[in-house]
Amino acid sequence: MMGPRAAGARIIEKLRYALGYRPTVRRLGYWLDRYSRGLYDGPYQERPEVGPLNLEVKLQRQRLGGPFEPLEIVLVNRAVASLVNEHQRRILEVGSGTGLFAWLAGNDPRRSIIASEFDEPARMWASEHRARPNIVYCDQPLEAFAAKEFDLGVAIEVIEHIHAFGPFLRALSRVSDTAIITTPNKQRTPFTSIARTPEYSEHVREWTAGEFLWVLRAFYARVELLTIPAVHQQVAAMQANDNYWPRLAACTDLSSAPNLIAVCRGVID
Repeated sequence: MMGPRAAGARIIEKLRYALGYRPTVRRLGYWLDRYSRGLYDGPYQERPEVGPLNLEVKLQRQRLGGPFEPLEIVLVNRAVASLVNEHQRRILEVGSGTGLFAWLAGNDPRRSIIASEFDEPARMWASEHRARPNIVYCDQPLEAFAAKEFDLGVAIEVIEHIHAFGPFLRALSRVSDTAIITTPNKQRTPFTSIARTPEYSEHVREWTAGEFLWVLRAFYARVELLTIPAVHQQVAAMQANDNYWPRLAACTDLSSAPNLIAVCRGVID
């Protein structure tokens, strides 16, 4: 039988849970979010795949006075390159675009990097402007590589462009036990969080942090979610210092951070 002191402590604990600051804020937020989501009750509509537009989009942005690559994407590429460890020498990047990650990671001559990109103009641009002796630019599908051929597979801002993401992840996990996969967070703004279709015309779909985590956990035994905190401040720091490398932080399945970087290990057969 519970004594008076233990019973009193239990009541106080329940009151703290019911009336505490964090539970109260979360409860209010939950009901407001539930009401808001009820105003957008249409089904989520994926976009069709549009195919590779990589180089032309970048050149057009540059012609309009913008950066060749979006600065946040540059920061994401640098973040992924910073996560490659000394034991990961054989690297495959899929959807390598104009070769930014390959160029950054290839700065270590001990690494051998295969950068596969189906968009021929983008691949040719990378071969011309971001060539290194230890980088091979190609247009090979994942099925062309042997099982466990690589120490690391990399897919930066690719998965949101692919309709059949399940077969893609299965094929990527076949060629390496470890992968780094990035995507934008659907919860990054109040409007993208409730959008019924991605605002960016090239995205087939977007995921929340929790959706992304559990999709990846269907293929990998361990998934660590990271993000670039204070991303706009870090972009400004990179603009001021071209040698700037981003600071990373762990994030949870509830995160609303703009970018999601997943380090995946241990393939589930």
